[in-house]
Amino acid sequence: MRNFFEDAFKYKNLSKIVKFLSKSENPLAHLASQKIIKNCPIAMTYTLEMLSRLSSTSKIEDALDLEYRFTSRAQEYGSFQEGIRAAIIDKDRKPKWKFKIDTVPKEIIDEFFKPV
Repeated sequence: MRNFFEDAFKYKNLSKIVKFLSKSENPLAHLASQKIIKNCPIAMTYTLEMLSRLSSTSKIEDALDLEYRFTSRAQEYGSFQEGIRAAIIDKDRKPKWKFKIDTVPKEIIDEFFKPV
């Protein structure tokens, strides 16, 4: 099972990962695909990029720095607010994200990585 998910996430591209998982007969892969699709495309794309920039020799400070960069800018694109609206305020659990998983501009993700 581990190899299966390693194969899925080797793409480092959200839409390719979802495509790989959704084609699988594995029920866990299908569930993972559904979970990814529900999450914020900006946050999911950033997370993949962040993980690709870290390595087994990275320090915790490196990861925390990248996480801080994201959280300090997350409100600029309205995703945080939309997630709160869908989950807590309206409780409809149907966030209306600005982007689809395959349309998040690289320029936006690059902005998140700039030093604060």
